[in-house]
Amino acid sequence: MSQLLPNLNTVVSVLCLLMALHLFCQRAFYQVPVRLLATCFLALGLQSFFLGINLSNGLNLFTAALQPAMAVLFGPLSYFMFQSAFNEQLRFKRIHLLHLTPATLVFVFMLNHQSKFYVDYLVLLSQLGYALLLTKVLWLNKHYLQLMPKNTNKVHNRIKKILYLWLLIFTVYSWLSWVSDFLIYFEIAAGKSSIQSTALLITVMFKLLVTSFTVFFTLQKSAFFDWLYIAIDEKEPSSKRNQEFENIISSLEFLLKEHHVYTKEVLSLKAMANRLNVPARALSNAVNHHYGESYTKHMNRLRIKFAENLLLKQPKLSITAVMYECGFHTKSNFNKEFKALNGLSPSGYRQSRSNAS
Repeated sequence: MSQLLPNLNTVVSVLCLLMALHLFCQRAFYQVPVRLLATCFLALGLQSFFLGINLSNGLNLFTAALQPAMAVLFGPLSYFMFQSAFNEQLRFKRIHLLHLTPATLVFVFMLNHQSKFYVDYLVLLSQLGYALLLTKVLWLNKHYLQLMPKNTNKVHNRIKKILYLWLLIFTVYSWLSWVSDFLIYFEIAAGKSSIQSTALLITVMFKLLVTSFTVFFTLQKSAFFDWLYIAIDEKEPSSKRNQEFENIISSLEFLLKEHHVYTKEVLSLKAMANRLNVPARALSNAVNHHYGESYTKHMNRLRIKFAENLLLKQPKLSITAVMYECGFHTKSNFNKEFKALNGLSPSGYRQSRSNAS
C-alpha cells in the first residue's frame, strides 16, 4: 500500500506527458491555445512525476520545490489558453509574464527553509485566484455565445461551443483542485504524512480518471477534440480547397445514396476515405466544413434518419430490429443518438407520430 500513491502518480505523469507530446506535434489553426493546453498537460505530468519521487524516495530539495510550482503554473496556463482561444486577436506582452510570479515565488520559497511556511498559503491563494478568473471568463463567454449571430460560419460556431465546454470542465477542475489541496493541507496540519493523506489519494485517483478519459477520447477522435485538429490552412479554406471539399462531398453523397453503406457496412473514417481514394484528414475536414459536424456524428445522423423511416413505415418491426437494421449494435447508444436528434426515444417517436396520424 505504501507504493500505491507513487505508482498512481507515475501512471498519471506518463499519460499527461504523452498527451503533451501529442499536442505539441499538432500543426493546428488554434496554435497558441493548443500549445498552452500541451503545456498544461506537461505541468500536470511533471507535478505528478515530482510528487511520486518525493513520496517514494523522500523529499529532495529541488524536486520538492518543483512539485508545488508545477501545480501553481497550471492556473495561469489554463487562463491564457482560454483567453487566446476565445480572442484570436490576443497578443501576449511582457506584462503577462507577471502571471508566472506565484509559481516562481513558490519555487524560491521552497528552497528557503525559513519561508517554506508561506508556500501552502501562496499555493491555495493562487489556485483560488485563477479559479475565480476562469469563472469570470466562463460567465463572459456564456453571454458571448448567446449573442453570437446565427448567420456566422457554422463550423466557427460549433468550435466555440466546444471550447466553452472545455472551459467549463477546466473551471470545475480548478475549483476541485483548490478544495482538494485545502483538505490535504488540513490533513497534514493535523499530523498525517503525505503518504497517509486520504484527500491526496482521492485527488490522484481523480486526476488518473480525468487523464485516462482524455487519452481515450483522443484516441477515439471524439468530436469534443475537433478544435485541436483544424489545420492552419483549413479554418478558412481557399477557393482551391473549397473546390476539393466540394468534390469529396459530392463523391461521399453519391456513395451514401445506397443506405447499406452506412447501415450495414458502418465504415470508419479511414475505411470511407480509402473507398473514396482520399486522405482521411481531407475527408474529415470536408465533412466538418460542409456539415458543421464530425464524420462520426454525420454518419450517426444518417442512421437515425433511416431508423425514423423504418419506425413509421414498418410499425410491426421491433425497436431492437430497427436498431440493427440502421447499423447500431447497442440499445443504449441507439437511444442516446436518437434522443439527441429528436428529443424522444425511438418508441416515443413512433408513438407520437402514430398518435398524430
